[in-house]
Amino acid sequence: MALPGPVVCMPALSRPGGPGQGRAGSVFVRALAAALLALAVFPAGARGQSATSCIATADTAANIPSGSNDISIPDVTVNCAGGSTGETITFNLRIDLSAPVSGLTATIQTDSGSYQGFRTGANSLTWPGVALPPPGGSGLRTFRITGVRINAAQAAAGTVLMFLDIAGTPPIVISNQTIGVGNVSAPASPLSCSVSAANPPQVQSLNSDAAVAEVTVQCTGGQANTPAALSLQVYLSASVTSQTATLSADASTYQGSRIASNSIAWPAVPVTQPGAGGAVFLRMTGIRINATTAAAGPVTANVTASSLSSVVMTSSQAVVAQVAGVSTAPRITAVNPVTPLATGLRTVSFTGSNFVAGLTVAMNRPDGVAMAGGSVTVVNVTATSFSVTVDFGGVAGSYSIAARNPDGQTSPVFSFPVVLDSGPAARAGAMAQFASGGGWKTTIRLLNLTRDPASVRITLIGSDGAPAQLPLVVTQGGVSVSMSGAVVDRTILSHGGLQVETDAAFSATTVGWVEIRGSAPVTGFAIFRQRHGGGSESEGTSPLDSRTSQNAVLPFDNQSGFSTGVAVANLSPASPATVTAICRDDLGREFYRDAFVIPVNGHSAFSLPARWPSLAGRTGTIEFQSSVAAGIAALGLRFSPSLNFTSLPTSVPDPLQ
Repeated sequence: MALPGPVVCMPALSRPGGPGQGRAGSVFVRALAAALLALAVFPAGARGQSATSCIATADTAANIPSGSNDISIPDVTVNCAGGSTGETITFNLRIDLSAPVSGLTATIQTDSGSYQGFRTGANSLTWPGVALPPPGGSGLRTFRITGVRINAAQAAAGTVLMFLDIAGTPPIVISNQTIGVGNVSAPASPLSCSVSAANPPQVQSLNSDAAVAEVTVQCTGGQANTPAALSLQVYLSASVTSQTATLSADASTYQGSRIASNSIAWPAVPVTQPGAGGAVFLRMTGIRINATTAAAGPVTANVTASSLSSVVMTSSQAVVAQVAGVSTAPRITAVNPVTPLATGLRTVSFTGSNFVAGLTVAMNRPDGVAMAGGSVTVVNVTATSFSVTVDFGGVAGSYSIAARNPDGQTSPVFSFPVVLDSGPAARAGAMAQFASGGGWKTTIRLLNLTRDPASVRITLIGSDGAPAQLPLVVTQGGVSVSMSGAVVDRTILSHGGLQVETDAAFSATTVGWVEIRGSAPVTGFAIFRQRHGGGSESEGTSPLDSRTSQNAVLPFDNQSGFSTGVAVANLSPASPATVTAICRDDLGREFYRDAFVIPVNGHSAFSLPARWPSLAGRTGTIEFQSSVAAGIAALGLRFSPSLNFTSLPTSVPDPLQ
C-alpha cells in the first residue's frame, strides 16, 4: 500500500563518483534528495516528530583483488537511537556504490525478519517497506545489510564507497551516509610466460617416431596466490605422432590431446599465479614427431596461452630437436657370400649405398690386426655395391670392414664371419673341460696317427652352450698364428700334430668344454695349467675321450685337506640333460644322490664338497647318469691342500653289469 502524503518529484540520485561529480561534491545533492524523499513519504502529522538517528558501520574493510568480477563486500550494521521509541518504523532504503553491483539481490535483517532488496541500477540496490521494531533493553534499533556483491574488475583502485539513502515513518535518518566498505588493490602485472627447451636431441631424417626435448613454460607475475586457468596449445614444425602428451603444473599432471596433425592442446589447466618475484613452471613431456615430415635443421615448438586473467607470452618458441640431413657417407649393409671361406684367394661382394669410384677399404682380422693392403684389392665399384679380392690366410673368425670415399666420408664398421669349410661330420671325441683366464691356461694337443691327412675342427663351447670366443694361439709345423675365435679348422698330415693354446690374460676365468670333429680318427689330450700367486705353476693332463656314454664314474678324495672338482659336459646339441649324481662309499654303498640340469651343449664344473657337503671328509666314487642318449663327457681333478692338482681317470660302466 502506498504511503500517504504529497507527491514530490525528485532528481535521480547520483552514484558516488558519477560523471561530472566528485565524491565530496555530491554530498549536498544527496542530502537534498534524502530530505525530499522524507517529505514524499512522511504524513503531515509525522513531520513534527524528532527523527530516529542512525550510524552505519561496515565490518572490517576487505582487501579486494582488482581482477575479481564477483566478490562479496563486508556486511554493514546500522544502529539507531532516539525518536519515537514505542513504534515500529517502516522505511525505504537505497544504497549506491562506487563499483558496479554484480549480485541481483541482497538482504536487510532486522529483529522482525529478513527483507530482500533488488538491483535498481548498475551500482544501486533498493529495499522498500522494511519494518524496524521498537528498541529492546539496549535502547537501540539495529538492522544489517548483507550479501552485497560487486564487480571489482570495473572499479578504480582504492576505497569502495557506499552511500545510504533512507526515509521512513516515523522519521529516521543516517548521520554518516557515506562509508567505506573495502579497498580495491591496484591491478597486478599480467601473468608473463616464456618457453624454453633443454638439450634438443639429434633426430635422423628417416625416423618416423622420434622423441623431442621437454618443453618448459615459465610464468611469472600475476596476482599472487590467485588461481588462474591457462589453456595451452603447442604447434610443432613437424607432424606429431603421439596421440597424447603430458603437462605437469603445481605437482599435478594433465593429459593433452592431439587436435591437429602438428598440435597438442591442454584446456583450462589450473595454476596458482606466483605474483611479483615468483615463478610457476609447466612442463610438456611425451611429445613425439615424424621427422620425415620436417626439413633438415631445427624442429620448433610454438606455444600459445590464454586465460580469463591477463597472460602475456614474452617468448613463445623453442627448438626441441635437430633433424639431420640425409647422409651421403657410404654404408655397408650386406655381404655375399654370407660366410666367405678362409682358404685361397676369394672375391667377396658388399652392398649398401653412397659408394663412389676410387673408394678404399680398411679390413681387420679377428684379432683386431689390420690386414695388409696387398692382401685386399677393391674392384667393381658402383653406387650400391663393390667387391674385394682377399686372401684370409686360412684364419676363420669375425672380420670387420669400413669403406672410405675419396671425399673422406667413411662408412660405419661392418662385421662378417669367415669360415673354412663345413667341417668334418664325425665327432672324434670331447674334452670335458677347458679353463682360460684368472691364472688358468689350457693347451689342446691333437695327433693324427693314420696314413692319410685328417681335417679337424676344434670348437670351444661355454658353459651356456654357446661358442666361447677367446684369444688363441694356433701352432702347426713350427709356425704360430694368433687369432680370436671359438672354432679352429685345420688339416693334420699323417703322423702330424696340431696345438691350440688359450691365451686369455683376463682376470675372470672362462670355462667350458671342447668338441673335436675329424675326417679320420685322431687322438690327443688337454693340459690344464694354473699359475699361483707366488709364481709357481701346477698342471694336470686329461686325454681326448672318444667314448659316447650316458654314464661316467669318477673316484673322489675329500680327506686330509684334499678336495675333488668335476666337470660334466652335455654332448647333445638338441636337448638339455638331467644328470643324476650317485655317490657311493668305498664299500660300494650308496649314501647320497642328487640331480641337476645341463643346458643344450652346456657344461657344469664345481667342487664336490662345496656343492654337496655330505661328501666332505670322505672318499668313494661318484657316478653321473645323463637323461639324453647323446651322452656326457666328464673329468675329475684332485686338489691338494697347497692347491696343486692332478687329473682323475674317468670310467664308463659296463651297461650289461
